[in-house]
Amino acid sequence: MQFDAEGRERVVSYQSRQMKPAEKNYPVHDKELLAMRYALIKFRVYLLGEQAFAVTRIMLRSGRR
Repeated sequence: MQFDAEGRERVVSYQSRQMKPAEKNYPVHDKELLAMRYALIKFRVYLLGEQAFAVTRIMLRSGRR
């Protein structure tokens, strides 16, 4: 993401791939980590020497109500 002239976030690039058959059986949190790993590898040249952070929608569940 980057900011435009009005300060709004804009997508710079999209990247995707198909999951391997074994990866389709992973739990959701592992699939999300796999996606982050893939993105870090693909965009490595742009991230080197820069400070980066990830925004995720991972929700931790507890057995308590």
